[in-house]
Amino acid sequence: MPDVGPGDFAARVQTLLEVMGAPGVAALALLGGFCVLYTLQRGVGLSLFLLLVSYSLFFVQLGGVSTGAFFLRVLSLSLLSLGAIRRLTIPGSAFYLLLAYALLGIIFSTASYDLRMSIQVGGLLLLSVVSISLGVSSYLDSYRSIGSFLRLFVAAGAIWTLLSFVFLKDFVSSSTLRFTGGGEMAATGYSRTGALLFPFMLWAAMQRGRVLWRLIGSGGAICIPICLFLSATKTSVVMAIIGSIPLLLRQGAAKTIRILVLFGVLGAAAFFIGSYLLGSRSSDFIMTRLTNMSLSGRQERWSAGLAACLANPFFGRGAGAHALFSARGGHNFHNAYLAIWYNTSIVGLTLVVSVLVSQTVWALRLIRRAGTPLACDSMRLAAGVMLSLIANGIVENGFASPSTGATAVLFMMVTLIARVRQLSEQERLTLPVIPVTRPYPQGLKPLPYGAIPSRWRP
Repeated sequence: MPDVGPGDFAARVQTLLEVMGAPGVAALALLGGFCVLYTLQRGVGLSLFLLLVSYSLFFVQLGGVSTGAFFLRVLSLSLLSLGAIRRLTIPGSAFYLLLAYALLGIIFSTASYDLRMSIQVGGLLLLSVVSISLGVSSYLDSYRSIGSFLRLFVAAGAIWTLLSFVFLKDFVSSSTLRFTGGGEMAATGYSRTGALLFPFMLWAAMQRGRVLWRLIGSGGAICIPICLFLSATKTSVVMAIIGSIPLLLRQGAAKTIRILVLFGVLGAAAFFIGSYLLGSRSSDFIMTRLTNMSLSGRQERWSAGLAACLANPFFGRGAGAHALFSARGGHNFHNAYLAIWYNTSIVGLTLVVSVLVSQTVWALRLIRRAGTPLACDSMRLAAGVMLSLIANGIVENGFASPSTGATAVLFMMVTLIARVRQLSEQERLTLPVIPVTRPYPQGLKPLPYGAIPSRWRP
């Protein structure tokens, strides 16, 4: 997406005031300041600040730049400053691979159609990798912090759900055919955020002994599918399903079937109620999109994108070049892997794919190796989210851009997997060694040290 220059900062602030109003901006500033101060004092506000900025305001557009891009810049600089006063922890080798990928985006900026924009996007990608990875890794220093981290995703899902239903009345009463949660963001980005948050709401609904979190999770697990249905986005529905499979398998086959049947009944009820409220025109449009199994012309776009990549496979065009390619008359790639290849060459694509595959495999392996049930659940969630992102990358640009929620979630999940792996290895190394004693048969006693059994004597 073409960016605006630093001189338009006042215009961005003015647009933000128009969208949220002065009270909303003031509340955001106070909440952000509180999180920063709380982090400085207690060291437990980092992830809340991260998730608040990445999700809660992601559906608004500011002066040609999504709110995710605008606030992620501020967030990255803030996390770098906070990380300087904390004991930083490197989240494994995947961090270095992502760092190399981000550096390639800057190095290849010299071949971009717009050098200034490419350097700006490349810098954002680099700051995002460093700040999110190091910030989250430093926060996840124990299994207890992992539970807090997962509940912050639940809180983000609750905020996303509440903000969505604030605008639901406007959607029902208008002639708009697709629900975007308010604001000017496309339905694809809006629904993808909800799909990524859905497994965490489902996890909260499955918790025992936590009534409040179960209520919040149950509400989100019911409401998010309704919003995804109204957005008429097949890819997000598939993402939500894939992301939930590893977690649902924990319940066993019988309970998983009952849960799926329950969601089927709720979906049918939502369809009939929604058809009544929306009218035939909107409901027909939604059902046509959801039941259409075609790829909506993506095959031609993939062919064009592949041809553009093969024109110079070992030399990229800089971070964000895939958006410039589309803006200059080319096709939208609709494929994150082709976009990354076009931006950072086949080397950058290899780095990203290796991170996706290796970390997903580790998450699946750690489901059985993790030391606590909470850590196992975190790996189920991480594996589901990674699989859903991998699948979504085939049909959407998704994590190819540094200013999307999908990219932020990718960095978070990679860091979470690496930290759980490190914590489990540390736990195995620190376990006390218990000597094994073998019981002797009745009537036999151990021989004194140095004695030779009679049958061995000459």
